Amino acid sequence: MMKQHIVGVACAVLLFGHVSAAHADPITITSGLIGVEFGEEVSATLNSSAFALFLISKSDTFHMPGVSDFQAGDVFQPGQIIDLSAVVNGAFKENRLGGGTIPLFLNLTAVPVRVPTTASWTTLRTAFTMTGTVAGDDVVGVGSLIVDRVEESADFVFSSSSSSPTPEPASLILLGTGIAGAIARRFKFL
Repeated sequence: MMKQHIVGVACAVLLFGHVSAAHADPITITSGLIGVEFGEEVSATLNSSAFALFLISKSDTFHMPGVSDFQAGDVFQPGQIIDLSAVVNGAFKENRLGGGTIPLFLNLTAVPVRVPTTASWTTLRTAFTMTGTVAGDDVVGVGSLIVDRVEESADFVFSSSSSSPTPEPASLILLGTGIAGAIARRFKFL
């Protein structure tokens, strides 16, 4: 009997001693576009199973550190590998009658791309992943980035991706403890 109480207390300590706050799976952006004309407005069309948004904001909400100025001749050196990752951070206005503002914080991480060595190129294309928040909800997404040197624009085009949710550690501990307890009880180790 004493063994059962000790094992029970030990299991409780294991389960509740390492409990972390459970988080819902992030919302996946399945389609949409973040469009930027450098120095102009930023538009964001974000579609998921939870929402469909069409948003507009000022250009200062978009930052692409690897490309600070399209007019500078040294930004796109032939053969150079360039990082086109960007951050979107700020309040966006819903583009509908009576629409409010929605805060966005998005990290758009692009795969570095090599600038073509021919002088006639106009666009760079690469893949990107996105993490961040939309109105406080965690979001993720993937897609293709197209940077147009002539139009001085960047388009982050989202595509749907299949991802399976990863179980949280507390759930795995609970499952493992339950299985161990059932086995111990079956063989009367308690």
